[in-house]
Amino acid sequence: MQGRFSTPNTHKYSVILPTYNERKNLPIIIWLLAKVFEENQLAWEVIVVDDASPDGTQEIARQLAGVYGEDKIVLKPRAGKLGLGYESMSIREIHHRRAI
Repeated sequence: MQGRFSTPNTHKYSVILPTYNERKNLPIIIWLLAKVFEENQLAWEVIVVDDASPDGTQEIARQLAGVYGEDKIVLKPRAGKLGLGYESMSIREIHHRRAI
């Protein structure tokens, strides 16, 4: 299976997770994603893109980064709800950064 940690053809799977007021849901979805990736021995990360949630979603994301590792949980806070066009630009930026 491609993606196993010990193979030379390892792929890293990135999940971009847009959030707004997801304080209660974020630990559950991260746990589920981590469980699936780890059970299948896949390299992974979850990029949490938060639109300035007033409920403390960003703090929960930081705590989860402490639990799973900052290489697994990456927080990308935004100033507010900037729309899908902005998000598309951000995704291209992330892809470009990884290609370098």
